[in-house]
Amino acid sequence: MCGGAAFSHHLAIERFFRDARAPTADALYDFYGKAITGQPVFG
Repeated sequence: MCGGAAFSHHLAIERFFRDARAPTADALYDFYGKAITGQPVFG
């Protein structure tokens, strides 16, 4: 999305990319399974 600028240390966006947490596949499967079966998704 930001090209090489996302990894440049003098821009603040580098910190956001570094600190972002991507959900794992297992977490997404749990989320989808709960949503489909009607269980509480958050909590």
